[in-house]
Amino acid sequence: MADVPAQLLLSLWIEAAAKAQLIAPYEVVLRFCGYDTAGQRVPTTGPSITCERPDRQTKLTVGPGAIAAHGDEWWVTVVLDQPGTWRVDAYVEGPMLAGTSDTITLKGSIGTGEPWDGWIAAARSAAEAKASAERAAEDGAAAGAAAGAAAGLAAAAPAADAAAASAGAAASERAAAEAALLRANAAADTTASTVANAAVQRATLPELTAAMAASPDDTLGVVFAGADAGNYRKTAGSLVRESDTVPQIQARVAEVEIAASFVEDAPLVTGLALAVVNEYGDIGMSLSDDGKTFAVGNAAIRDVDGDTRLARSDGAAAIDLTPLGVTLPGMSVGVIAPGRYSLVISDEDGYAAFGLLEDGSGADIGGFTLRLNEAREPVLEGPDGSVLLRGLLNGAGVGLGGLEWAEVEFGDFAVIYVDEYGFIGAGLKMDGTQVGTGLGGSGTSADEYSVAEIEARNSRALALSAQAARGYVADVQRLVAAINHILAYGQSLSNGTEGWSALTKVARDAGLLMVGASVHPTSGVATTWAPVGGSAAFQPLIATVRSTVTTGVLSDVEVAALAPGATNLGETILEGALSFLRRAWLDHLAVTADPARKFLASSCGVGGRSIAELSRGASPELFNRLVTCAAAAKAVADAAGQTYAVPAMLYDQGQQDYGDGTTKAAWKAMTGQLFDDFAQHVCAGVAGQSRPPSIFMVQPGGIWTQDVLQLSIGMGALELAEERSNVFCVGPDYPVTDKAGHLTSNGYRWLGQQVGKVMHRVLVRGQDWRPLAPLSATWRGRQCLVSFHVPEPPLVFDLPYVGRTATDHAGKGFYAYDDSGAVAIAAAEIAGDAIVLLSLARDVVGDLRVRYAGSATYAGQGCLRDSDATVASERYEYNAGTGQGADENIAALIDQPYPLHNWCVAFDVAVAAE
Repeated sequence: MADVPAQLLLSLWIEAAAKAQLIAPYEVVLRFCGYDTAGQRVPTTGPSITCERPDRQTKLTVGPGAIAAHGDEWWVTVVLDQPGTWRVDAYVEGPMLAGTSDTITLKGSIGTGEPWDGWIAAARSAAEAKASAERAAEDGAAAGAAAGAAAGLAAAAPAADAAAASAGAAASERAAAEAALLRANAAADTTASTVANAAVQRATLPELTAAMAASPDDTLGVVFAGADAGNYRKTAGSLVRESDTVPQIQARVAEVEIAASFVEDAPLVTGLALAVVNEYGDIGMSLSDDGKTFAVGNAAIRDVDGDTRLARSDGAAAIDLTPLGVTLPGMSVGVIAPGRYSLVISDEDGYAAFGLLEDGSGADIGGFTLRLNEAREPVLEGPDGSVLLRGLLNGAGVGLGGLEWAEVEFGDFAVIYVDEYGFIGAGLKMDGTQVGTGLGGSGTSADEYSVAEIEARNSRALALSAQAARGYVADVQRLVAAINHILAYGQSLSNGTEGWSALTKVARDAGLLMVGASVHPTSGVATTWAPVGGSAAFQPLIATVRSTVTTGVLSDVEVAALAPGATNLGETILEGALSFLRRAWLDHLAVTADPARKFLASSCGVGGRSIAELSRGASPELFNRLVTCAAAAKAVADAAGQTYAVPAMLYDQGQQDYGDGTTKAAWKAMTGQLFDDFAQHVCAGVAGQSRPPSIFMVQPGGIWTQDVLQLSIGMGALELAEERSNVFCVGPDYPVTDKAGHLTSNGYRWLGQQVGKVMHRVLVRGQDWRPLAPLSATWRGRQCLVSFHVPEPPLVFDLPYVGRTATDHAGKGFYAYDDSGAVAIAAAEIAGDAIVLLSLARDVVGDLRVRYAGSATYAGQGCLRDSDATVASERYEYNAGTGQGADENIAALIDQPYPLHNWCVAFDVAVAAE
């Protein structure tokens, strides 16, 4: 029989960047050729290629230039310009045996790489197209053509339905053939997809098992006949049935055909398990392979991580139903947000645009909270919880931030707002003139502070400074006993380590005493305080240098022979402090002597010890040095019939805890407990007094400072003084002369004079005390404004001593940092009597903090002080040949009263944005 031309069709479904944004044309290479029934290649001719999207909105025809012959094969380059699913049809012509159903097979694949596994096979007869069916009818052989088509499809694809039966009339035969071909097309497409994804097909399960014996796990197979018919997957070496075959499903749905649509259980679109399509292959409804997505038209219902999502098929918009509520595009509406909200509307990042508070007291709107406070007043709070507005509906006026609305009782004000100190923060006069204190918003530009703002901020700081000085200290032990014992405790800076040679070797007043022959005990580490010389009898207060070999003191010759760095205990802060206090006491009484009341000094500190080691109950219990020292002194006073009290402790500690990394909270808690134990077990327990002592605390600084915990110890000292009415932070120890950590003998006496000055204010004059410290800090643009409590205005930049050299510091000791790291200080200037203006070298990122006298840049020092003109009772001394270093011979200081300016404490504070 002669060969006659046969038209062949191969249909492929291609997923073009369906799950990603198509950022460039999607190029696909198709490769196909013809095979005869013996499996041998046969030539084909006249290929034409069309590409069509399922929605038929876009159709492409591939030009001849994109089709190339490679031997018996055709290679076609298809360029798809849109993401999504495409149907690619390849039409060719090849031989067919006339009068029989035998036909060649057209096979193809996506891509040009070897091997040719995964070929997609499709076989169609000459009656494939409507035109072919019409020609067959006209020739009077439509029935035979239809039967031949059905037989050919059955041979090429086990899933194909039988062709339609012959009809009598040509038209009827043609209609039946067309219906059979439509069903055959769908089945053939399905079969093509199955063959592409399945490695092996066999008639029985034993045959499939044998054929897949060497196949790896996850390989697919199909049994297309018998009771075991179905789709299988190789898992753990065995075949596991996963689903029915196409014919089985088609039998169940009884060839469902509704409005020219078909149900396919293995549609050509990748990832679908079931689809309802029309005669063109367009999908109306589908179910995904994993059973999690049901799509209808352009909408899809999906299971996403346990949530139900209603979305467009392209994922452009979605609504999620979650256990917490409903998620809309870019926003979520939740019915529960445990811990704060009962209902919340939030964006995709979880930021709550609106939240109804769980307790029903109010709601969050953006970063602000509108709620009722405990007094049932409506308040508006900022993101940090600060109150911005209060009393919104109470008819008594609205509070502004920390300011209270107040009734006008003076001047021509219509309304005023006052702070907790009674100062007017803002006001409106009868003529409409606004009066403020530089709270922000009235600068010359959005990024700078105006002169008026700075002046207003300065006035407020000066007022607060003056108010602190007017405070009265009531409930502390005063200097009323015959013997008033002042004890020093802490680490090495409290006991005069390296404080040689001694300077105060002559008693300054008959009313200044010490226990035994020195302020020091016989041992620097024993838990019992024992007097030097063996007797606790009171002797005139002088400075001595204690031996490290014996229990006695060194002679002047022995002191002069000490090697640099020798840690002998010498001059302490006690001699300088009590010298100043005694002179101020006598001046206050307007007398030259006061034999009825005397001041007694003793040093009990131990160098290199943490707060935990110095606390009561530690082992060894160094705290017992305080108890035994007081007990020895009281015994002497009792024997002389004199009253005895412990009105104060001088405290200098924290250097070791800086090094140990003790947190601020832990250090404050332990230090506060130590102060309580001192009041209970020494002041009350030994002295029998009812009033607590005053604690005069030196803020540790200099080279001992550590920045890592935001100056934890230094800030802890400031906070303790603010929180406890009997604790006073004298100031820092960094400005005086030192020996690279410990102080020189002049440095100890200089610092002691500063302590004595504060003791006089508190114990004699009853005045409160606060050191030079920040009140507030704000930033705007590249400017940072810091206002200070200044004991004696104005502020001044000066030179602290590094060793024995007066030294300036870049940035004057100020350091700024934000969420991105250090922010260089371009300039630091004094902008008012109590104001420092910092110019930043770059824009602030996130939150800003300012540190002063930190360790990394300034070795725990800074250049800011006040203008206190108090005259010291002692002068700087240099005595050659006594053991003092030659560099202690400082011309600017020799024979001058120690300057008693108040230097700024070290601090690390948050800066508020304006």
